[in-house]
Amino acid sequence: LLGGMVLHEAAHQAQLAEMIGGGRVSAGLAFRFASVDMTSADAVLATAQRLKDALAAGYLVAIVAHAGVARELLAKMAAVEARHAAAIRDLLDERAGAAGTRFASDVVDAQAPVRLPGEVLAEFRDFFLNPLEVA
Repeated sequence: LLGGMVLHEAAHQAQLAEMIGGGRVSAGLAFRFASVDMTSADAVLATAQRLKDALAAGYLVAIVAHAGVARELLAKMAAVEARHAAAIRDLLDERAGAAGTRFASDVVDAQAPVRLPGEVLAEFRDFFLNPLEVA
């Protein structure tokens, strides 16, 4: 499961590099590993879930600013990230002895407003050493 997610992330990075220019995708990004409790598998999975939820939201925000093939690609990426988040949520549920829910009410809310770029970037703030910006 997690190996498949790694392959998806590599594919997404390559696709984004092609869309917006290779040097802008990961240039200067430095993950703050101290922000993750590495002594607990559940804490690592919870962090992964939070990042995946934020990535899905980020792609949805980016869709608004793009058209054509780029919009279709971003929509596919958002769907993949949402499925990843759901799969991680299921892993956490199973570890807790609960049945997997796939679609948690805290994430799937038809009444929730579309998030703004700054709100999505705030989700990542704790995890990166350098500030992320909307270009």
